[in-house]
Amino acid sequence: YIVPLRTRSLGGRRVTLVRLPAPGSLNRPLSAKALLSRWLMILDVRLREEPTPGEEVIFIDVSDLQPGHIKNHFRGTYWKDFIWCMKNAYPLRIVQVHIFNTQRLKTLSLLLLHIGLYPWRRKVVHLHGTADSIEDALGSDRYPVDGLPYEYGGRAGMMKDLNDEWTKKLLLNSKWLQTEERKFYETDLKPEARARMRHRSAVRNLRGSNGSYDMVTRTHSCSTLHRHDDLDEGTHGAYRTLKVINK
Repeated sequence: YIVPLRTRSLGGRRVTLVRLPAPGSLNRPLSAKALLSRWLMILDVRLREEPTPGEEVIFIDVSDLQPGHIKNHFRGTYWKDFIWCMKNAYPLRIVQVHIFNTQRLKTLSLLLLHIGLYPWRRKVVHLHGTADSIEDALGSDRYPVDGLPYEYGGRAGMMKDLNDEWTKKLLLNSKWLQTEERKFYETDLKPEARARMRHRSAVRNLRGSNGSYDMVTRTHSCSTLHRHDDLDEGTHGAYRTLKVINK
């Protein structure tokens, strides 16, 4: 389940709840690629509805996650690409990631190391052995209790129903999402004439403060962006600096 909550925290932050795996998928391996693809499509639709940059707090419930769900399916490159895509192609900043119910998953720190997010461990990622209150996790910021799903003490509905709402929304926007995928993005900056760069070089330069690229599809712009060792490097919200043209 990936459920962006309808309301923001009192501090103006967006909150997304993720449950891994969904109760109906307990006996199937978890596909990180499918999960992250769905997440990126949700972000696209959210930007279409509310194109305002903001900070994001993510809560991940791993109470039902077992080693068998992630065996051979959690390629680190997927997650690094996902993080760099959100940092460079979407106007949001992940300020906190809270992982709940980790007491049954003793190897979670090793998993973070495997997918390349361990450098975030102290700065961004916070592990909670039990299902602590979301309000307590937010600290001085507060979130309206009524906006939470039933499973977390709120009145906004069941996680399954909220997730199904997003599935319907993605289906309704499927043609638009396909159109967006076929579009090309062009910056005001151009690569030097002498450098007819191959795709990978062009994308790699996007990370630097002086880097630019000519035309890269959204899928490609989210690929191979994980080559920095420090996930705190790079600009945020570069998506809003791009011009959209049809090819």
